[in-house]
Amino acid sequence: MKKITIFLSILILFSTSAFCATLDTKNWYLYNGYSTLHNFSVKFPTDCKDKIISDQIQVFYPNKEPGENPPFVIEEFDGQTFKQVTTYYLDENLSLSKENDLLLKLLNEDVIAKQVTYINKKTNEEASKLFIKRGSLIIVLSKNSKNYSDTLEAIQNSFKFNDGWHQYIDFVEGYSFIFPENFEINNLSNGVEISTKNETIFSIVKYQNTSLDKAAKIAGEKNEEYLSMEDLNIHGLKGLEATYRNTDENKKLSKIFVEKNGQIYAFTGPNIENSFPHSDYSNDYIIEMVESFEFFNAEIEADYSTFKYFPDVRENHPNAVSINSLVKDKVINGYTDGTFKPDGEISRAELTKMVVATKTIPDAKKYNNCFTDIKNEWYAPYICYAKEKGWVSGYKDGKFKPEAKINRAESIKIVLEFFFSSKISSENLKNTSVTDVTSSDWFYKYFVYSDNRNLLDKQHIEEKDGKYSYFPGKNITRKEIAELIYRAKQL
Repeated sequence: MKKITIFLSILILFSTSAFCATLDTKNWYLYNGYSTLHNFSVKFPTDCKDKIISDQIQVFYPNKEPGENPPFVIEEFDGQTFKQVTTYYLDENLSLSKENDLLLKLLNEDVIAKQVTYINKKTNEEASKLFIKRGSLIIVLSKNSKNYSDTLEAIQNSFKFNDGWHQYIDFVEGYSFIFPENFEINNLSNGVEISTKNETIFSIVKYQNTSLDKAAKIAGEKNEEYLSMEDLNIHGLKGLEATYRNTDENKKLSKIFVEKNGQIYAFTGPNIENSFPHSDYSNDYIIEMVESFEFFNAEIEADYSTFKYFPDVRENHPNAVSINSLVKDKVINGYTDGTFKPDGEISRAELTKMVVATKTIPDAKKYNNCFTDIKNEWYAPYICYAKEKGWVSGYKDGKFKPEAKINRAESIKIVLEFFFSSKISSENLKNTSVTDVTSSDWFYKYFVYSDNRNLLDKQHIEEKDGKYSYFPGKNITRKEIAELIYRAKQL
């Protein structure tokens, strides 16, 4: 068994001083794990030192070598099952007390993990470990100190994968697996499939009221002739691999079957013959997806909702459709911490970039140096392009002020000039009870045009005594801009 142990001795205690007590993790150091396929990272306080013990062990400590029982430990196991790893820690003094599956909300995705509790037979004390499976890799996080629990929790909460994979979780069927995040995932009536732009490379299909061998015999498509099967152990579960011949191509292919509570689940198998039935490059992906497949029994909160791109824009978020659509079209993106911050305010530069990106990516060599404070920054091509088109203008002092926050009235003007410059007219407000937008306002025609066509996100609107306040002078949020641009694109 290959085992890599990384001691994160981050909270060694001294009798005279507290160590690593800060909880402001923004400027903490970043530690990266050793796995190449499924690399991960955690943050640790800046008042820790690090020392490389070997190629496989990294130690963090304050002013002396760590003790025998470090407060926080990360361990990596390759090619092992959950059962093999959980029983690895058992000895004459330590026994397994309980284990349960749980939903772990990481910074950039949700994953299913196992919480395993061990009990010391001599002291009767309990200690828990968190097991996270990623393909053929299992990572174990251990918090071994009752001191500074908030800091230990912050370290654990900073854990995230940086591997380009994502975990799919089926809460109805109770299984999960990982897939490359740049692939498409589609739900089927009886399962799920993973596709590239050109082909489907992996699928899971459920068969009811049958057995493993019978499912294997009926699982072939119309042009697939069943040939044989052999027993296969899938993470300790009874399974089998069946072979078929495609009668059109006269080539063999395989499918993998596993059983849970009388239900049979069939996976796409790796190619038996070159480039059939999918491209050979996807074989490694398929093997890793099969390796990652696990059944679970996790209790999920009633209001839980999954997310596609950002953990703070889940499916039940009122602006999820617009934000996700613009992310897919590469019009908007999130922050380096993996979030979108939908309620955050937006700058003039960010807004201009979002609007222009819906149509084009301007040539940076041509579009630059268009205001006294716009030179060759990342946003320069977008702002200079928008200026040339007449969609934005600067201030009297010749500046654009790209970092300045932008209010609702200014934002609506920029977006509407971009999408509907020749169509905008001053119309009557449908809702005459609006108190803070009048015909004398410079932004009146832009506001009315967008309001009458349902382009505005109105979550911020306040109603009192039958009268409404739209707050056009308040700074606009990222979710409002996403909604405005998305709806404008639909017209």
